[in-house]
Amino acid sequence: MNDYSLEVKEEELLKEKRTLWDTLVKRGEEIGVEDGAREIVVALNANNLPTAWSCGGHVDTSIEQTDDYWQRNPWVYFELCEHHTYPSEDSEEGRASAALFEVRKGMTTEVPELIEEFYKTRTPQNGVRLMFSKVGGLDYLYRLDAVSDGPDIITEDCDLSCLNQKLFYQQEEMRAFAKFLEDRYLSPSRPISHERG
Repeated sequence: MNDYSLEVKEEELLKEKRTLWDTLVKRGEEIGVEDGAREIVVALNANNLPTAWSCGGHVDTSIEQTDDYWQRNPWVYFELCEHHTYPSEDSEEGRASAALFEVRKGMTTEVPELIEEFYKTRTPQNGVRLMFSKVGGLDYLYRLDAVSDGPDIITEDCDLSCLNQKLFYQQEEMRAFAKFLEDRYLSPSRPISHERG
């Protein structure tokens, strides 16, 4: 095989990857993934890390505490098995869920490794860092967050503009990670994989 053949194959692979990427973006828009989360959801799914739920982050007025504001950081959830079907159940659904769990459990090490790789070339900005953790002791539910120090409610030291700034920095960190994952996905050396579907 000559250099020209390699270049053509790489161009074809890149075109196929870009088409799949664009399809994932369109699908995210169709199913209503929030603008603030769509980039990271697409990037994770393109890299064969299927997501379950997401939030782009918000500064909200609490219903219980009128005129108080609080901030929710951006996050993405991963389910390692079918929703509400624990893999050990003795049923057809339970067995299918167990099979899916076996395929997806590698994500619990792969996502932290990607975060570590991301931070090898990036210093966390403005006190924000990505975290990947198990949710509530459940073996099949994990969460990727952009977290930062400081309050998530209005205090004497943090007013509404402070909360909005904090959220902006968290969203920027998620966007930077999404860009890192996009570049990784579009790399000619990375094959297209759908094994975790």
